[in-house]
Amino acid sequence: MAKYYRPNFRNIITSNQAKVRTVKELIELTKVSKTVFYRRFFEEFGMSAKQWLQQKQLERIAFKATFPGMTTRKLMTDSGFKSAPQFHTFCKHNFGLTPCELIRRSREGEIILKS
Repeated sequence: MAKYYRPNFRNIITSNQAKVRTVKELIELTKVSKTVFYRRFFEEFGMSAKQWLQQKQLERIAFKATFPGMTTRKLMTDSGFKSAPQFHTFCKHNFGLTPCELIRRSREGEIILKS
């Protein structure tokens, strides 16, 4: 009997992390029940899916902030935010910096992710 190809759970998550915005979208991609998803996700990554998605979002924002010519507006829109005040609050809460400070300090090579 032929074996069915079953993609690796971790690979499905990591290869799609930049394409999804919610845990629900990740669950749909893995084609497993919510219960199985949450259990397997924690076993694989050691944190909740929501925490992991937010961490990856922060890493992407911090990385993009290093790009030459990056502006606050471009960083905001590239990161999926539609409101400057919302993005400002998000950056202050998660990085302890304004978007402008985040860009400047990222370019200087400072570590800006809060633990």
